[in-house]
Amino acid sequence: MRLQVIPTSCLLVLVACAEPGLDTAATRADAGRPEACLDGEGTDGRRFFDGDGDGHGDPERPLLELHAAGDWVSSCGDCDDADPDVHPDAPEVCDERDNDCDGEVDELELTGDTAEGTRDSGLGGDGPAGLWSTWFRDADGDGYGDPGVPAYACSAPSGYVADGSDCSDVDASVHPGGTEACNGRDDDCDGLVDDEDPDVGTWYRDADWDGHGDPESAVVACEAPAGHVAEGDDCDDADPDVHPGAPEVDAGVDNDCDGEVDNTLPVAVAALGSTGADAEPTRCGSVGLSPAGSYDPDGDLIVDWEWSVQELPSDGVEEALEVDEVTGIATHRPDAAGAWRFGLRVSDGEDWSSWTRLDVEVVDLVDNGAPVAAAGDDVLVSMESACTERSYGYDCGTCTAPDYHLDGSATSDPEDHALTWSWSSKSAQVTLSDADTSAPTLAFDALGAELDSVNTVVIEVILEVEDCPGATSQDTVEITLTCTGT
Repeated sequence: MRLQVIPTSCLLVLVACAEPGLDTAATRADAGRPEACLDGEGTDGRRFFDGDGDGHGDPERPLLELHAAGDWVSSCGDCDDADPDVHPDAPEVCDERDNDCDGEVDELELTGDTAEGTRDSGLGGDGPAGLWSTWFRDADGDGYGDPGVPAYACSAPSGYVADGSDCSDVDASVHPGGTEACNGRDDDCDGLVDDEDPDVGTWYRDADWDGHGDPESAVVACEAPAGHVAEGDDCDDADPDVHPGAPEVDAGVDNDCDGEVDNTLPVAVAALGSTGADAEPTRCGSVGLSPAGSYDPDGDLIVDWEWSVQELPSDGVEEALEVDEVTGIATHRPDAAGAWRFGLRVSDGEDWSSWTRLDVEVVDLVDNGAPVAAAGDDVLVSMESACTERSYGYDCGTCTAPDYHLDGSATSDPEDHALTWSWSSKSAQVTLSDADTSAPTLAFDALGAELDSVNTVVIEVILEVEDCPGATSQDTVEITLTCTGT
């Protein structure tokens, strides 16, 4: 074997002339030397290839510092040189990877003055957790865990929750936000038990007994103390007419506790008496009802009225009252003797008053005069029809009679009682409309052929009236129709 000696100076020249940064077999000749990367830093001036640009090189790819260029660095602790988020200075996160290249995956890192932990599920570990979250055992399944039984992990272990504020992890009805009951325990985990906890019941003194208490007199107790109520919203606990929901009736007073002095309600005053009414209320007579005494405490005008029949004798018939739109005076004709009760409320254009009542005792009639029916004077209606001369004489057409309006306005009643009207006729050739009024209409629709053959027809119409006490009267009117050919 022939040995050729190469001077050292020539070897140095060859190395110096090599291409800077070139990763070749010759330049990696010393890569296997274990002392090339110690404690994450190169030895003897060595540098390492940084493929992902995170400032930390691949310990398997060293190069002499003399030839370093480009992506060659002195740090050699990168355990994944293809990912810039993985290197010795990277923070460890819960992603099932060794982010900080310390050989452990998702390990627990304790913070503050504590030492670094190890990757252990630690159900019962005594953290605090740095990397991992803290979870708490929820033995009763109410969504709240026992603060004394923590676990540290990236995700919740089975049976563990994030909220560790349960004060009794053996009772699912006990937890923060639970319903406090009077049972000798802290149901909502706020540190207060029964009468100490306002959640069990807060009561307010109700000095005026209107069902609403003074909000400044709150008492916490399981049961209401004497003279106390659950509603603490009274704005004047010395006046039973002042509370939420009360009607605004007093001028200058906030009766309903809404913070505003509202429009004061008008006051309805009902009384007997009106023009044309009977001095004494009598069955079938005219009873006058007057609202003239009504007023508004604010001085507003009364602009509307409403009357009603609220009570009546058992044999009475309720009918609508006739109300004058200008004066508000109502007229009623009671059809039965006995006790009647009428109601009245008035409006100032903004609010209605409360209902007021007027009790009226109606007396029975002593004497009653019968009404006098007047169907009107007898009438002659003459008509003509055109005639055509024939070999046998004249051929005349029929006459068409116009409608006739009957008039019973002359009918009277000595006590001016209300009357019931009834018109009728025995003739089948006529019809009556509005036969229950004083002025019906008589139509001769089916009379044409009879007029043609008879030339004169007499129609008798009967009017019967009955007053409120039951007295009746009849009258008859005749309408004579003639048909003459021309």
